[in-house]
Amino acid sequence: MGVAVYLVIDRQLKKSKAIQAANQFGMQSDKGLSTSYATRLYAAMHPSSFSWLWDGTNEGEIFRVIHDMKNNKISMAAVNNAYRSLYQRNVVQDLTDELSGSDLMKLNQILAA
Repeated sequence: MGVAVYLVIDRQLKKSKAIQAANQFGMQSDKGLSTSYATRLYAAMHPSSFSWLWDGTNEGEIFRVIHDMKNNKISMAAVNNAYRSLYQRNVVQDLTDELSGSDLMKLNQILAA
């Protein structure tokens, strides 16, 4: 029971950090957008909010985020900085771990376009 309570509290704290960061920088600023994209990518790769729980990856959402990043001219480096601040993880490494080879090629093609 204690572990379950800890996990629920930990999940809520992570969500709260993401919301606070987005509010602090404003969703229209580049930093606010980077934070929003970092949060969306994390959620797509970890639907339960637990990085250690294998619960599937939402590839469609990942590609929607990448397209939104391109449309708003937000770099992967900026998103990675926000991702590191929020989750102490590297978004590129997480994407590499979560996506298949063909999906990684597709992601790279989108970013290179």
